[in-house]
Amino acid sequence: MIAVPYRLIAAGLTNTRKYLVAGSAGVMLGAGCSTGPAVRRPSPIAEGTTAPILDRALFVDPPTVSAVRISPDGQFVSFLTTHEGISNLWLHRTNRPFAEARPLTAVIGQPIREHYWSRDGQYLLYLHDERGTGHEHLFAFPMGADPGRVGIASSRNLTPYGSVRARVLDLPRAAPASVVVGLNDRDPAAHDLYRVDLQTGERELVFENRSNIVEWLFDAEGVVRLGVRIDETGGTELIQIENAQRTVVYRCRIDEFCRPLRYHGDGERIFLVSNRGTDVDLTRLILFHPQTRTHEVVDTDPERRVDFGTAVFSERTGELSATVYVDDRARIYPKRPEFARDLERLRTALPPGDLSFESMSGDERRIVIRVSRDVDPGSIYLYDRGSEDATLLLRVQPEVPREHLAVMQPIRYRARDGLQIPAYLTVPPGIAARNLPTVVLPHDGPWARDSWGYDPFVQYLANRGYAVLQPNFRGSSGYGKRFLNRGNRAWGTGGLQRDLTDGVEFLVSQGIADPTRIGIIGTSYGGFAVLAGLAFTPALYRAGVSHAGPPSVPALLQSFSGESNRVKALYRLRVGDPDRPEDRARLMEQSPLHSAGQIEAALLIINGGRDPRVHPEEIDQLVVALRDRGRTVEYLLADDEGHLFVRRENCLSAMAVLERFLSEHLGGRYQRERTSDLAARIQELTVDVSAIKVAFGSFAAALPLPRANGGVLTPETLYYRTRFDAQGQAIEMAIRRTLEPVVSDGREVWRLVDSAQMLVGAVIDTVELDRETLMPVRRTVQSGGVHLDLRHTRDSVLGSIRLAGDEMEIGVQLPAPAFADGAALETVIAALPLGLGYKTPLRIFDAQLRQVRPMTIEVAREEAIRSAAGAFETYVVYVTPTDDNEVGTSTLHVMREQPHHVVLASARLPQAMGGGTSITELTALGGRIRAR
Repeated sequence: MIAVPYRLIAAGLTNTRKYLVAGSAGVMLGAGCSTGPAVRRPSPIAEGTTAPILDRALFVDPPTVSAVRISPDGQFVSFLTTHEGISNLWLHRTNRPFAEARPLTAVIGQPIREHYWSRDGQYLLYLHDERGTGHEHLFAFPMGADPGRVGIASSRNLTPYGSVRARVLDLPRAAPASVVVGLNDRDPAAHDLYRVDLQTGERELVFENRSNIVEWLFDAEGVVRLGVRIDETGGTELIQIENAQRTVVYRCRIDEFCRPLRYHGDGERIFLVSNRGTDVDLTRLILFHPQTRTHEVVDTDPERRVDFGTAVFSERTGELSATVYVDDRARIYPKRPEFARDLERLRTALPPGDLSFESMSGDERRIVIRVSRDVDPGSIYLYDRGSEDATLLLRVQPEVPREHLAVMQPIRYRARDGLQIPAYLTVPPGIAARNLPTVVLPHDGPWARDSWGYDPFVQYLANRGYAVLQPNFRGSSGYGKRFLNRGNRAWGTGGLQRDLTDGVEFLVSQGIADPTRIGIIGTSYGGFAVLAGLAFTPALYRAGVSHAGPPSVPALLQSFSGESNRVKALYRLRVGDPDRPEDRARLMEQSPLHSAGQIEAALLIINGGRDPRVHPEEIDQLVVALRDRGRTVEYLLADDEGHLFVRRENCLSAMAVLERFLSEHLGGRYQRERTSDLAARIQELTVDVSAIKVAFGSFAAALPLPRANGGVLTPETLYYRTRFDAQGQAIEMAIRRTLEPVVSDGREVWRLVDSAQMLVGAVIDTVELDRETLMPVRRTVQSGGVHLDLRHTRDSVLGSIRLAGDEMEIGVQLPAPAFADGAALETVIAALPLGLGYKTPLRIFDAQLRQVRPMTIEVAREEAIRSAAGAFETYVVYVTPTDDNEVGTSTLHVMREQPHHVVLASARLPQAMGGGTSITELTALGGRIRAR
């Protein structure tokens, strides 16, 4: 790890902020949940005064300044900010006005994202991908050159080795004019360690990585002594490196966490963050001795609520100065009197907010400090510990009007099983927190967490008039092993989603949220939570926006096939294994795609055409499923984006569409102004959902079948007359249809029998349908010398056909489960929840063509008709094949009351029957049906 004076060392927990000074503790709402008195800062806007609509670009554009670092001698401050629209490296002389800061580089294309000072302060080092290929090289800018010069002509490429990705690993104290770099030029999958001379660029091999080590720990002299490796089970191994010896000294399982931070001052023990052990819940800071394999606990959360957050060390002495825990707000615990005094001075010298050390000079006198809070993107100060003066260097995103931002309040609520859920609530400034349109914003991961502070998207939503709820639902990181494991295999229909539901119901019970105007927005896992919320709690939400949300959990898991063993093992542990039949059935039930028929709310889908996790064809399935059911669905697709949007024009376009969409369905405000370029890009991204056709392949096969309710059927007898008109001839026949519940081969089924007398003799078509789902189980057809026997499963149709003494085996593998055709399909329609506007896709197995065919069922209108059996109130239902074969196109008049049995039907005949049409009419009733 890189030695930076007085640095904060992250414990590797996602979204953990590097706080040093926290403000007041948050308050938990709800009876029995409070940890103290209610502390709430007043909104910057007076009650009843609405903030102006702020330009969406304020919340899209990245921070104007990042990665602020002071030189070892304290004479310069380097930072990253834009130059000609691209993030470049800049330099500021601390004894001059900050306005005189100048760019050192003028790179084009890919931005500079990381930079470092050499240990001796003679070089500025930065990583840059010159051609956008993902291969980053390390460059060195000599401070002896003109520090005001623009361009990289004076920079040396220290790693000119073609397709290589460099990593800065250590700035050794014992060799201050060098840097230890990881290079993968020998093996793209493994980084070897080299010591590179900053003046000459010569490199010396330090460690050839044939052990699959992914992280290294160096002692104070820059000697690599410890490696971190992921084993074949996904667990973590700490490997002691001594000359040619490689010894595993510490292990933790995949469901545990362990990460080394740095060597102790004695050069033997290691500061290690770990929660290894069945009796350990929260991660804690320990001192581990590799020789004896023993440890002692250094620090754990005094309030026993959250995992260990970060540690602060003095690079001059090696002492532990402070520990930080990120709870509802960050909590800081000084470990040295000198550090405690520093904190008190900083509280006096700097404005209120959370403080973090960005960088320190080599003598630890000058400190670059960031002050941030929920209503402030951040301000950077240069603090002199000797004079105790704090000088404002710059404000991050000064164009953002702090006075119009909204307060983020930590809250806690109880889930239905009693588990306490930490969350954050942001209410629009100047508006009473009563009966507000509300947006749930689940974080991605899901093994991550939200934390208190400035969040541009939250502020964007609050500015548009929405209360925003950010729950750290079970399965979130940072709250201990037990809390994390409660989320295992609980996606979709499980506890992760229920925690979101319970959060909404809590806000409704408090009178904060308007129950008729609830929306949900999320990205990646959060996007999945959007789809799951709409599918599994359809009455809760009125609108949802899913960005890169996977509709199918099995398909998501399959997308990780090329990932590391750890990633695959982690998903098997926490989500499931689609190769196991029992897991696959559960994963399909947890997938919103397979319950799309339950979605009622309006949905906006945003996706990248290059997304490796969520394939566009997979989204097409969901869109078609909703479109064909008459639901409101909008779709933005950016062909030049991957899993997440990064291009400014795409982000602006998506946000412009999003706020208009939310306004239409939840009633918030939106910025109506759009430039011509923005309007054009929105048009390019917008997919015409009416034109989407789903090819019947591996993705289309997952389109969900509508839920037919076999429980609404009753034993019946119906009589029909059918007239066939083809090639100038007319043929009539009478059909007797019976429906009765039976037990066949130990399974409860509906037995449907159509019997008719034709010129060739009697025809008896018998289909057995699962009593509950109406999925086909068995079908037999007897007609003269022809005998057909088929057995259906979810994956296949197997059987035989006998004709004139010859028998032929039938074996068809189904791309997806399908209903049976003919009378069986009419029985399924009888059990669907039909109503005006009802529309659904489905699949049938065409017994004659021996293939699965996609179709749509749509209720067009109501109509009173009369048949030979009497007068009936009916729905007019269109059955339309969506493949290239028009055979099967039909119009049905079905009884309006359930079961919706056919009264009149017209259909197109196949060419094998001469083409033409058939008309079927109900002539008589038996059983419990009566004409109106």
